[in-house]
Amino acid sequence: MFAQQFIVAMVASVALAFEPNPPSWDTTRVFEIKSGDKSAQAKIDAVLAENGGHIPAWNGQWSNSRYAFLFETGSHDLNMEVGYYTTVHGLGRTPADTYLANLMVQNGDFDMTGGALANFWRSAENVRT
Repeated sequence: MFAQQFIVAMVASVALAFEPNPPSWDTTRVFEIKSGDKSAQAKIDAVLAENGGHIPAWNGQWSNSRYAFLFETGSHDLNMEVGYYTTVHGLGRTPADTYLANLMVQNGDFDMTGGALANFWRSAENVRT
């Protein structure tokens, strides 16, 4: 039993040793403050095109993709619309430390016949607008 636990621990430590710092997860985006950086908005828009939307398109409702947007402290002049399976986090100590110029979470079903189930799996924390 001890030998198996030791082998698992060794394999895990070797795997972690090859992970870059900070990690390069495909679905996690860390946004820095960069003047005139258009690529940040393009990344947000691309994820929204995949996991955003509302009925009747149901765009993103059944997606297997999950995204995390992490914003460094400071003021971000971006339009952040939170789609399905997307979470937004400010990295400051308080919500006042990270400012997003425009943060939106649309109702998943404007008709209201779909109920609240069309609105979940979205979150925004520790930011101010």
